[in-house]
Amino acid sequence: MSRSAILETFTIQSDFYLPLSIAKALDLSASLERLLAKNQTVSSLSSYGLHNRKRAGLGERFWQYRAYEIGEDANKIDWRRSARGDQLYVKEKEFESLRDYYIWIDCAASMKFLSTLGQDDKLTRSINFGVAIADLLLRSGDRVGLLGSSAPSSSRATLEKIVHQLEENISNNFTSAVPLLIKPSKRSKIIIISDFLNNSVNLKDTLKYYADFEISGLVVMINDPCEVEFPFSGETQFFSIENNQEYYAGDAELVAEQYHKVFEKHKLQIKETAIENRFQYYHHVTNQSVDAAGHDIVESLSFCLADI
Repeated sequence: MSRSAILETFTIQSDFYLPLSIAKALDLSASLERLLAKNQTVSSLSSYGLHNRKRAGLGERFWQYRAYEIGEDANKIDWRRSARGDQLYVKEKEFESLRDYYIWIDCAASMKFLSTLGQDDKLTRSINFGVAIADLLLRSGDRVGLLGSSAPSSSRATLEKIVHQLEENISNNFTSAVPLLIKPSKRSKIIIISDFLNNSVNLKDTLKYYADFEISGLVVMINDPCEVEFPFSGETQFFSIENNQEYYAGDAELVAEQYHKVFEKHKLQIKETAIENRFQYYHHVTNQSVDAAGHDIVESLSFCLADI
């Protein structure tokens, strides 16, 4: 099969458009919240924040003032607030049940690949998942940031900052390895989204590093159906999106069986690497609808968000 025929049959121009990806992500976020609530019991919901977690306890954040009660330690009195009137007040801090969530999305040029078999390119789906999870966590009061790009925050402007940083990463075809936090907190969680076709070795070292700090998270592997099914026949030549390198495969049907074995082995290695390091694993293929994906990812996401 000629070069032009291969490109015409199996690849199309990606219609990646960040605002549309964000809009879909926010819809997915609302859907995930409903699905998570339906998937969990009331008791287990308390473990990851789809409830009102604000209550008094040990922590650093101010929560509320309340009236001082006779017999309490006088050191708890907030004299500045109490000086405004005749009532003594105690400053309470919020119970520290919040986590820091770090999300890493692979923004390499190859993530924009889209075949005629897929509904969206891999980058669009990665952003759908990443921003949806970020929005869900922020609405629960947790702190969220882009790993290697921004510190976790729970402010109202956080989601907008994440989107702007993603836009910059995408324009630069950001291809760095998954960053390693220096002395990360045990209350951190890491969410990594990629096709893992170029950085699987880095993944093993990365997850081991975080596991040593007793940090867990979620690994989301996203592939185009063309990468999974290898639907080629006849004389075939492949072209790299990232560096324009060419690879002549000869008769594709002769290598299809070996390709399937290699890909399945690779996918299994990614899954086993995640599980061995206490990370949840989810595999998504882009011929699946976003709504259907939301139902499928719920179990992995709920375990990732749980305080276990």
